[in-house]
Amino acid sequence: MRKWKLFAVALPIFCSIVVLSWFIVCVWIVLPDDAGRGGAIGVIVSFAALFLLSIDRYHSIEILDSSYQTLFESLSDASQEDPRLLIERNAARIDAIKSDLKHARFQTRWENYSLAGSSILSTLFWGFGDIFASWLV
Repeated sequence: MRKWKLFAVALPIFCSIVVLSWFIVCVWIVLPDDAGRGGAIGVIVSFAALFLLSIDRYHSIEILDSSYQTLFESLSDASQEDPRLLIERNAARIDAIKSDLKHARFQTRWENYSLAGSSILSTLFWGFGDIFASWLV
């Protein structure tokens, strides 16, 4: 399983477990005022994941940038050749770069959905956990 798939599945599950288990414990021991603290922990985890993912994205961008640079250099060195030959010779590189961009876009989309879901759940319970708990106590 790729890292982003693991992250996209694990982050919302982990935040949900932390938020809901804290909430249940606070309802169980009749401390509704503290029921929102699990949401605060979930927000902390979401922010940490956001910052750690941005480091990984910068690394991916640097790799793609070096791929582009290599391709542009090979194209500029062969400016006297027939354009069809250049395209045929560099088609595999161009396809690899397109594939990397498509994968990066897909990966980023699911990471963003995962971060949004865990952040929303955590923030809701952080802000309103005490209200929800007081209804159940």
